[in-house]
Amino acid sequence: MATLSMTRPQWETWIRSLPQPQLRQEIEREKDHLATIRNTITEVSDNINETMKEIEDEKLVNRTRRIEARKRRIEQLRRIINEWNKQINDTRAKTRRIEDLIHGLQSQIEQSQAEMRFYTYPGVSRPPWYIRADRERDVQAIRRSISAYKGHITRDSYILSKLTEFRASDLAELAANNRWLRLESSLRDRLALLNGQIEYWTQQLNDLRRNALDEDERIQFKSKYLITVKLGRVAVNYYLVIDAGEKEYEYRRKGGGKVHVKRKYPKGQFQAWLDVDSFIDGDGEIEADKDPFLTLDGVMRKDVADEFMELFNLKDVDMLDLTLGIVSNIVDSQDLGKPPFKLRVERTVQGAPGGQGSWGQQIEEYLMTTEEYDRFTANMTEYREALRNL
Repeated sequence: MATLSMTRPQWETWIRSLPQPQLRQEIEREKDHLATIRNTITEVSDNINETMKEIEDEKLVNRTRRIEARKRRIEQLRRIINEWNKQINDTRAKTRRIEDLIHGLQSQIEQSQAEMRFYTYPGVSRPPWYIRADRERDVQAIRRSISAYKGHITRDSYILSKLTEFRASDLAELAANNRWLRLESSLRDRLALLNGQIEYWTQQLNDLRRNALDEDERIQFKSKYLITVKLGRVAVNYYLVIDAGEKEYEYRRKGGGKVHVKRKYPKGQFQAWLDVDSFIDGDGEIEADKDPFLTLDGVMRKDVADEFMELFNLKDVDMLDLTLGIVSNIVDSQDLGKPPFKLRVERTVQGAPGGQGSWGQQIEEYLMTTEEYDRFTANMTEYREALRNL
């Protein structure tokens, strides 16, 4: 069971309701825990094999060879004990991090409850029912998260107790081998101790394998609700809304004189359409906070702002004033891995019948060369890896 106070149906409902980033964190914690179990399984398996070899070495008739074998085993046990110490320290550190998360969540609950108590004071109006309901739902969600984190601590505590127990067992064997270097016990006593170790480690190995299966089952269940992110080519639209106004133009007469003419323009917007690579989630939404789109967004905005200033005689366009509008997935992925491609720039008039007053121009050019793009995206490790795996 993954939690302390949730039933299995409640736990499954909670998993299904988790936001994707939090669900990914849950799965990563499960995978980290499973990796610890598997590492421990490897250490225990090696311990069994080495102890079986030690039994054969203890049966050697030549005492000098037995002593040499014991010295090798002593060095192995010291290495194993050091590994147990490292895993114990790592597990304790991980538990402390989760405890800090729980304390932070508990503080959020206390703050929320304190805010709601404020409305119980005389003369203070109670908030609307829907605000109280939302606050209660938030508190319940936080409590379920706390319960799940406590479940992680419970499993880490189990591993911690096992690691401590394993270390104690190997320390006892190490002490026995050191003692036998000075004064050998009878062969019968030596083999009894080592066979007892084999029996102990075999039981622990079976327990760890069952624990690993349970952990893997939790990972598989949570992974069912993880939306797969894939790399795709998307069409994006940047636009800038403009209010109605007028602009003064200067014309030169044939005779050499100049004339200034003011022309009104209606409310509308400047738009630009581009194709670009981006990671896409299972709902078809772009991962705007993730490279390559995260960085390429700034490149495209700057280019579009410059294009608007050049084509529409604008003095200054701040690229941050541009709005990212329509985004659509391009089914054909043959252009994946290529630089952003600018398709079209246009000016539309709001409310004009039949598109009257609108103007557009096909651009159809890449914002940089392939070589420049490869250098530009060279450090986007996940993106470059996804391209290689296509």
